[in-house]
Amino acid sequence: MRMIKVWDRFVRFFHWSLVLLIVTAYVSAERSETLHVWAGHAVLILIVMRVVWGFIGAPHARFCSFVTSPLAALAYLKALPARRAPRTLGHNPAGGWMVLALLAVIALTTLTGLANYAAEGKGVLAAVMAPTAVSVTDSRAGSTPEHDHLPGAHETDHDEHDDDDDAVWHELHELMVNLMLMLVAVHIAGVLASSWDHRENLVRAMVTGTKRER
Repeated sequence: MRMIKVWDRFVRFFHWSLVLLIVTAYVSAERSETLHVWAGHAVLILIVMRVVWGFIGAPHARFCSFVTSPLAALAYLKALPARRAPRTLGHNPAGGWMVLALLAVIALTTLTGLANYAAEGKGVLAAVMAPTAVSVTDSRAGSTPEHDHLPGAHETDHDEHDDDDDAVWHELHELMVNLMLMLVAVHIAGVLASSWDHRENLVRAMVTGTKRER
């Protein structure tokens, strides 16, 4: 049985680094804000690198090699329980769409987390989001309703506005985290099903980078 190289070093580095960072971010969410935020930054950098590699990387890493039509992905899933699904060296049709979904959802999870962090006046996005808050405050300061002359009126309105922003970004971040975890569970189930169907260890293949030729 001849073994051939399928997954290049970067794809394997990306995959297992992403697993480690997501676990780190999840575990540290309630324990260490600093570690949680740095893990999120690292995840976002990895996602950007993987997207770039999807256009210039090794043959099996490129999006054009595994992104098929949705119908092809559905056909693969229908054939899988009967063990009639065609074997592919790279990502199978359903797996290709899962890669895109995971990249998108993980990126959104990280971005909503950074936005939530910025709403507290912290992180790299704080400077981007701050002008909006300042302009809102300035516009209120220039108004002349009677209640604006009351001591603390602007501060109260501004605090309520910030609390609303915090709540919105926090809820969005939680939603994306739950969606990400759901996709990860489906991804693991798909890897196990394909491994069983094609009689090969796909997890080991992502470690060694090699798969059998046929």
